Amino acid sequence: MKLCIIALSIFYLLSVVFADHSSFTIDYENHVFLKDGKPFRYISGEIHYNRIHPDQWNDRLSRLRAAGLNAVQIYVPWNFHEPFEGVFNFEGDADIVKFIKLAQANGFVVLLRPGPYICAEWENGGLPYWLLKKDKIELRKYSTPYVQAITNFYNKLFPLLTPLLYRNGGPIIMIQVENEYGSQFACDKKYTSFLRDLVRPLVGNETILYTVDSPQQLYFECGTIDGVFSTIDFGPTSADDIRKNFQLQQSYAKGGPVVNTEFYPGWFTTWGQLTNSNIPSINLTIESMKVMWESNASFSIYMFHGGSNFGFTNGAEIYAPLITSYDYSAPVAENGDITPLYKEIASWIGTLSDYDSKPQTTPVNFPSADYGEITLQPVSPSLIDALQPTVDQSKCVNDALPKSFEEIDQPYGFVLYSTVIPADGKLLNCSQAKDIVYVFLNKEFKGMLLSSINLWVNLTVNIGAKKGDQLDLLVENRGRQTYPAIVDRKGLFPDVLLDSTVLSNWTSCPVDLSASSSLFKSNIKSNAADSIPKDALGLPTVYKGVLQINDVRPRDTFFYPNGFLKGVVFINGFNLGRYWPASGPQVTFTIVSERSFVVDYENHVFLKDGKPFRYISGEIHYNRIHPDQWNDRLSRLRAAGLNAVQIYVPWNFHEPFEGVFNFEGNADIVKFIKLAQANELLVLLRPGPYVCAEWENGGLPYWLLKKDKIQMREYSTPYITAVDKYYKKLLPLLKPLLYVNGGPIIMVQVENEYGSYKSDKKYLKFLRALFIEQLGKEVLLYTTDGAGESYLKKGVVDGVFSTVDFGPTKNVAEYFQLQQKYSGGGPKVNSEFYPGWFTLWGQNKPDLPTTEDVLGTMTEMYNQNASFSFYMFHGGTNFGFWNGAEVNGAVITSYDYAAPVSESGDITPMYEKIQEWFRSLPDWPHKPVSTPKNNSAAHYGKVVLTKTDNLIDGVSNSLLSCKKSNQPLSFEDIDHPLGFVLYRTVLPFSGSNLTAENLTDHGYVYLDGVSQGVIIHNLLDYSKKWIELKNAKKGDQLFILVENRGRQTYLTKMDYKGLLPNVTLDGKVLLNWQQCGVNVESNSRLVKLNSRNRKPWILENGSPDTAGIYSGSFEIQGEIADTWFNPEGFRKGQVLINGFNIGRYWSSAGPQSDFFPIR
Repeated sequence: MKLCIIALSIFYLLSVVFADHSSFTIDYENHVFLKDGKPFRYISGEIHYNRIHPDQWNDRLSRLRAAGLNAVQIYVPWNFHEPFEGVFNFEGDADIVKFIKLAQANGFVVLLRPGPYICAEWENGGLPYWLLKKDKIELRKYSTPYVQAITNFYNKLFPLLTPLLYRNGGPIIMIQVENEYGSQFACDKKYTSFLRDLVRPLVGNETILYTVDSPQQLYFECGTIDGVFSTIDFGPTSADDIRKNFQLQQSYAKGGPVVNTEFYPGWFTTWGQLTNSNIPSINLTIESMKVMWESNASFSIYMFHGGSNFGFTNGAEIYAPLITSYDYSAPVAENGDITPLYKEIASWIGTLSDYDSKPQTTPVNFPSADYGEITLQPVSPSLIDALQPTVDQSKCVNDALPKSFEEIDQPYGFVLYSTVIPADGKLLNCSQAKDIVYVFLNKEFKGMLLSSINLWVNLTVNIGAKKGDQLDLLVENRGRQTYPAIVDRKGLFPDVLLDSTVLSNWTSCPVDLSASSSLFKSNIKSNAADSIPKDALGLPTVYKGVLQINDVRPRDTFFYPNGFLKGVVFINGFNLGRYWPASGPQVTFTIVSERSFVVDYENHVFLKDGKPFRYISGEIHYNRIHPDQWNDRLSRLRAAGLNAVQIYVPWNFHEPFEGVFNFEGNADIVKFIKLAQANELLVLLRPGPYVCAEWENGGLPYWLLKKDKIQMREYSTPYITAVDKYYKKLLPLLKPLLYVNGGPIIMVQVENEYGSYKSDKKYLKFLRALFIEQLGKEVLLYTTDGAGESYLKKGVVDGVFSTVDFGPTKNVAEYFQLQQKYSGGGPKVNSEFYPGWFTLWGQNKPDLPTTEDVLGTMTEMYNQNASFSFYMFHGGTNFGFWNGAEVNGAVITSYDYAAPVSESGDITPMYEKIQEWFRSLPDWPHKPVSTPKNNSAAHYGKVVLTKTDNLIDGVSNSLLSCKKSNQPLSFEDIDHPLGFVLYRTVLPFSGSNLTAENLTDHGYVYLDGVSQGVIIHNLLDYSKKWIELKNAKKGDQLFILVENRGRQTYLTKMDYKGLLPNVTLDGKVLLNWQQCGVNVESNSRLVKLNSRNRKPWILENGSPDTAGIYSGSFEIQGEIADTWFNPEGFRKGQVLINGFNIGRYWSSAGPQSDFFPIR
């Protein structure tokens, strides 16, 4: 690899890391799976992420693992991920990558079943509704529109899943092709071969593909695919039948292991079904499992946890739709409870001597509660009026004939059909309707029509209509057929008859019952039912009610719609599913409690999901780490034993120019937080708006300084307006990542150490209100202040939890006592515990605490049941121009901070001691994992740098838009945030003493291209505000290249940068300036021109000036390793490597002399 280095200059090293190659294969001759070359078999449990709220994913997986299972099998429902053609969803409850990573974190391998058809008693068997719109389509056959749609979906799905394959370090060991295809009776070998050939290049030749079919020879004849391993499915049965079934499987698999891919301990239920005779006894289930194990089989229990058919996701059989509960009589009940069957399975697995995955402690069932009755009030006498907020007229279709759900792009739920009666009539006949029709004449309910429910059909009703009456038919899609797959279109179809007259001129309107629907946004009035006639109560309409729960953490409960016949239940806008107690058998509905993270002020603890909790966190700044290293650094935090990470969010990193936002690349905070969660770390978020952090301007954007009459960090209109706009961009991105929403963010900090600055309570209350508005009232807000009375008094704000910060000390008890005084109770928290400190240019390295002092304070805090966060656990690098400054100097490029994980990511002796400390804690559940190895390092020798331009000519090749003015303008005035600005004027007279009293920070002075010296604002206690010009004459060109070394972080000030008035020559003011920002980004001419083989620039005879643009290159053969750059012989400048701005060097000031270039 060839690397180019430019000195004003930077360098970038690319690292390729090769993981150990894992393998999962079939030994056909010896009838076994081989996992990493060793015989392996699995006992798996089927679980469907799409039927579980994401908050419960990890809990349900952990219950499978505790039973002793070593694998989990999952379907991937196509319609869940591509609900509309070309619209893909892999986030939130559809974040399959997150679910699979959670499975791996729980110790499972994964068997993946991506369809495209899955059955699973799921809406349309997982096939998207929009397939039914395609002309001449044939489902589950080699039909051009069908196979093209599959190809498009798989090309989106598999790139997400390929990194999770077992050979790539993930848990996926096998991938199923189609599902029970032999039962479809299509027997289209061209189609199944197409699927095999589509999947194979997407997952590689090393990944096992498999099929599953029921135990009949005809099914296997049609279902098997050449080159794909064949498996079987069956439920509890006799030992003889089990052996016969496996013989059938082996005959078509042509050897290999014995596998039952769906072993049924229970069965599904449909509405109107009186009893379920398909549920085997526990004894038969266990005995069948024993026989399978004795047959050397692997098997998967379908279902081990069933979950719920939320919303309108249930499928239907030929005769009836599925109920909302998908409990399936599974070992883990719908609400997550442990059943007697679970205990028997775990007990049996515990007896196996030839199986490594032993059961763990039986999980405790969640506490449940009876919250009493809820009074539900109708919002309108008529359902038709009540649904008006859900109808968007722009989406309605007017036509002579009614339109199907598919034609108006309404996948599920309801469509409202309306027409005007053309002539008197009595009998309404909707013989072609699918599935359920609610009939209203002039908004009065006339009856309900059913296409079928367990052989019960009713498609006519006497309505006694008059000419001109309004007929409204609300049609419910109760779920498309799952087996066998058919083109199951839904809605009101021609011909709708009134007596013998065909009704026409229909308006077909989709009904919006999504969480964002206007139906859920209106408040419930206490007298809502007063205007509704008493004889209308109990008729179909929308009912609302409020249940106030005062528990610190709501508990699981059930909803019983007593007195209601049929409908849909919504809780806080979430569609729980259908109820139909008039049909049965389901009469109650599970409501699982939500995740929570709160403060128990009385008992001085955090409560995570209702249980006492504390964290030990490490601060890490994504903005100081190259994204390629994010996961590595986070994994090192977790390996040490930490269970949380704390991060600042620097405003100026995300809104560098006013109204220009950046949340991508190295600013992709969402990606970083998701990586933290994948590493099992909770997140404490510190979004400022001021962050300090020794970061440029404390994180505040430069452009705030341009605003008239602005007061930073106060209730100042221009300031709070800017904060408001920024937070309304930032916080919606982060809200889905809150713990209560299934993410890792447990707490959000308001401002930062505000008590050290001001005491503007109106400002703090504004921030508090803005956070609650954007994130919700459930979010736990906190403040951090120094452990001093005056700091806390000024920094606390009502309704926000107060914490303190301090380093190694003997005064732990005293500081926590002070914190508790201002927090009003709750847990003890040190939000910044300092194992090290930052360094300024020109400063001797600071005195640092000893490792013994650090460990001693940690032990004292832990013994006091405190939570705390290391600042920093890994510091990183102030890349580019992002370093901040203190009052007396700028922060160096390295932000190593003497942290446990060094700037380069290496493990330090302090890290090892901290890890040992964690291991010694008997009651700390987040034990360390193996100590990470340091990344490989190498010495690549010297690099010859050639001067390719003098300084002024070089930067003149890379100027941004220039501005002219009488007095020189600041960086802020010309919208140049950081780096360098080149100032130019023509001397109107001769002189010698050039004074720039207000230049900030560093000025390189040139006269007609010849260096005259440097003006320095400050370097610790040193400053130089003037220089003597040599032979300065009228008409000479004066250039001053001004460097912004970093705006002050603490205390916050209006830290303008540049050549500020007045500039004088022998006491006379110099006017008529041109100022131009210098572009040193990777796309600049400065970088591009000097990255080529340019002719060296030759110094003029006798010139003492060595400042300029230097470039060089070197090649790395083989694997790239970490290294360091030492600008030996260079005094001060900027380092770029392959166009990446590593940061500043200032060898003549020190103390930093070596610079860590990222790989």
